[in-house]
Amino acid sequence: MKIIIKQLKDEFVYIKIDTKQLTFEQAQDAKQTVIETIENDSKKINLDLSSIVFMDSIGLGLIVSIYRYVHKVGGEMRLCSLAKQPNELISMLGLDQLLTLLSCQDCLIEYGECK
Repeated sequence: MKIIIKQLKDEFVYIKIDTKQLTFEQAQDAKQTVIETIENDSKKINLDLSSIVFMDSIGLGLIVSIYRYVHKVGGEMRLCSLAKQPNELISMLGLDQLLTLLSCQDCLIEYGECK
């Protein structure tokens, strides 16, 4: 797993978790990296999960955990470029009503990144 972090011009930090499927250990590492970024750089993040083609409870737990932390510190989180299965899962659980989802096209226009 690779994590890419870029400071953006609009106060957001772009964080891409580059793996096809998260293992428990990878999710823990990703969570720690994201939390450190929030503490040190910005409370506003764009979390790009475009590389994740399959998401289960580990991925959902990661998203919810990061969202709760960001909300607790008064920040903002947007999800970028979800693949079909993760997007369907998030929608089925109603998390799309809670989270801001950006399409691949939106991420490409704003940040020059897209799967």
